Amino acid sequence: MITRLTTGSRHHFFGYYGICPWNSTGRHHLALQTDFHDRAPRRDDKAVVGLVAADGGEFTPFAETSAFNLQQGSMMHWIDVGFGEEFTYNDWDGQRLVARAVNPETRAKRTIDAPIAAVSPSGTTAIGLNFARMSACRRVVGYANSMYALESLTPIPEDDGLYQIDLRTGRSGLLVSIAAVHRQMPRFQGPHWFNHAVFNPGGTRLLFVCRVKQPTRGWTSVWVADADGNNLDCVI
Repeated sequence: MITRLTTGSRHHFFGYYGICPWNSTGRHHLALQTDFHDRAPRRDDKAVVGLVAADGGEFTPFAETSAFNLQQGSMMHWIDVGFGEEFTYNDWDGQRLVARAVNPETRAKRTIDAPIAAVSPSGTTAIGLNFARMSACRRVVGYANSMYALESLTPIPEDDGLYQIDLRTGRSGLLVSIAAVHRQMPRFQGPHWFNHAVFNPGGTRLLFVCRVKQPTRGWTSVWVADADGNNLDCVI
């Protein structure tokens, strides 16, 4: 049986498959709330970040973010790394993309210095992606911004790609660069970007997609690597 959780004139949605929206007790469901759902978000659009109660469907707001899209939401996750159970959502901090971690019981909020795409089964490590760069390459999965335009994009950067995030400290560092992937497959030219990062069930390996934008067609390749970025290999 399918039960509709929310009601009213506003749109409520979560984000992406493969991420569990329910907290550990099954009482709270992560959601974004918007007034629109029929166009891509613009830079000045904001979504309300909140929780939907399993019993009754009441939406409780906690914050707003403009780092979202309608396909993947704000890539929200539940984590528990020593600050009580928290939920995360991606956000802008000036001209920088970050993630926020919120304890729904105390409403305490802390900042993680990179946007989150996937959380390891260990619960302490995450993978980050540059959703601002994505906006120039494929708007439907990116976050609207004024910093990245396709015509001025560095096609194959050394300083961008897949990021490793320590969820306890909030610090991050580059794990696999776009240039490292291109060196293994140099025949593809054009603006590259990474998307769809995910850990294996043991948290020891990760998988991600590299895409190349071209005027008439694009190329997609699927890559795997150890969780520390070593043993990078193209599998498709």
